[in-house]
Amino acid sequence: MLQVAEIMQYVHGKGIAYRDLKPNNLIVGIDGNVALLDFNIATPEDYDWQTDELALSRTHQEAFAFIKDKKGHRNAMKIDINTFGAIFLWKLLGEDDYWIYRDHFSTDREICTRIEETIDSPARDIILNCIKTPDTYEGFGAIIEELREVIYAYMGRYKAVPEPDIEKLQTELLFPGEQMDLDFPQKAYLDYEIIELFGWLWEYVSPFFQWLGAILFPTAGMMFIVAPAMGNIKKADDSSKKSLDTNRDIVDSSIVNDAEAIQAVFDNACKKGRDFLYEHEVYKLLDILGIPHPKYGFVHFEEGESDEDVSEKLKETMDALPGHKVVVKVVADVIHKKKGIGVQIIVKDLPSLGAIYGRMKNRFSDKGFKGVLICEKVEHDPDSEYFVGGRFSEQFDLATMSFGLGGERVESEKDTAMMFLPKEQNRIAPLANIISMINNTHAGRSLTNEQRRILALNVRRISRLFSLCDKYLISNFDINPLVFDQENKSYALDGYLAFKLKKDYDIAKEEILHKKGDLTSLFKPRKVAVIGSFDRERDTIAKSVYNDLKDNPRLEAVYPIGRDDDIPLDIDLAVICTGRGAVGKVLEKIIKKKATEENKEIAVVAIAGGFAESETGEDAQSDLNDALKMAKGMGVTVNLLGPN
Repeated sequence: MLQVAEIMQYVHGKGIAYRDLKPNNLIVGIDGNVALLDFNIATPEDYDWQTDELALSRTHQEAFAFIKDKKGHRNAMKIDINTFGAIFLWKLLGEDDYWIYRDHFSTDREICTRIEETIDSPARDIILNCIKTPDTYEGFGAIIEELREVIYAYMGRYKAVPEPDIEKLQTELLFPGEQMDLDFPQKAYLDYEIIELFGWLWEYVSPFFQWLGAILFPTAGMMFIVAPAMGNIKKADDSSKKSLDTNRDIVDSSIVNDAEAIQAVFDNACKKGRDFLYEHEVYKLLDILGIPHPKYGFVHFEEGESDEDVSEKLKETMDALPGHKVVVKVVADVIHKKKGIGVQIIVKDLPSLGAIYGRMKNRFSDKGFKGVLICEKVEHDPDSEYFVGGRFSEQFDLATMSFGLGGERVESEKDTAMMFLPKEQNRIAPLANIISMINNTHAGRSLTNEQRRILALNVRRISRLFSLCDKYLISNFDINPLVFDQENKSYALDGYLAFKLKKDYDIAKEEILHKKGDLTSLFKPRKVAVIGSFDRERDTIAKSVYNDLKDNPRLEAVYPIGRDDDIPLDIDLAVICTGRGAVGKVLEKIIKKKATEENKEIAVVAIAGGFAESETGEDAQSDLNDALKMAKGMGVTVNLLGPN
């Protein structure tokens, strides 16, 4: 299916809408390559649909007809995407193809419901998108990218695939335990030889033979559009693979989809006594995951080096970056870097860069100054900055992903949604679930379909880290901001990652699991306290949560509690809707109250976000950690969900 998608990408790239994609029009040559036949109803992309009866006809094979085409749909390129999904579905099931479009499956919803009930495969999302919402994809390039995502997942532990074996990927990975047999007629091989012959004539003989061949063999003649591309498929594959695994690191250019490479990044930091990564180390992880980031160069500080040596390194790095501006970031043992102190944007100018290097060196000399990171300046709309985060919850023994507004707005605007990741290793989070999470935010609903798809892919790539690290747990991984440039390409501008040794967690795991009980207080609470601002003059998160819960028949009581009010007795669930700075103090009050009761277990949902985004967020995280330590000392079990 990957080869089919590549062929269709080539055809669409020539401005041709094929409109008749089905197994009988695909052949597999003796060299294992797939070729496309029969362009009888193909039309140019901009063809006048209203005046050509042939152009208005639908595909000849009912099983692979495009449902929306039957209803008058006129987007020819989307027809090809839809029928690609139908072929993929048919091959994946290995069943009679006609069940897909029988009379009693007369709507998209009914077909997709059957797909969801029948298929349990990472490829299901691609099939559903192609059949149900082909507008999700701008073209086959996006489908190729997602197919590779599925292939890499099935490869196991994301081993490097420098030269993909297409036949192996199709027979063993996309269709495990099944040999690729598309049931093509035997005469197709004769057709293929004819096509090869005329392809040779097309390339090497005079235009007369090309014209004659097109008259005598219309189908083969049309194949000349595609046949020359067969030799270029590998080149196109290499090109699009580079696009998928875009390397934007001018220092370390290796791109390896390998758990060992990821673990090596953590090992290096751990050996040096750190439980967090420097930003250039985060960029290395992004390289491995295939997430684009700005081009950069790391200028390492060396004790005793001369000013001339420093100046030469700064100039070499600055000149290697595109654009007329660069972003300079300090590399030191600090988690948060304030703009103007630890981060500066300057026009490319060596004296200015040298002065900034000197100031940062002096300012952070007592904080383990390691050098500076010089990055390209990615031009983007400041109002289109997004936050993508992931963290491992020790309380629930699960990883979560979150999405929302980014930049400085992550602190001021509460617009974050969260989802749990599947617990099984190497299980890809379904794109449909990720897109649903994104759509649950105001920021997500303002995105285009293509931006939403790109963001969802990036979220899924980040989620891999939680199953690829054997020795480490990721306490917090935030990308803020993730932006789109003027060409609609995404970039992760800034990244922060904190981690801990998995063995330290495993030692305490049994105790944690024992203390958290059966989570009844979270999933079946009787009494709920909603804590936050209930200002009559304005809408607040606390008021919104309270209004949603107050009439729930399954709850005995819902209490609206101000931040400074006393906490009622016998609460099962507390929803803290305060700002992040007050979460730790409110949690302390809850714990002290719970310590006086017989039932010392409580579930807490913290709504606030941005705990890893600034120094104030770091203080808030410290207060939260202190409260949880206090709970342990007082014998209170806190099942904490959040903060975002």
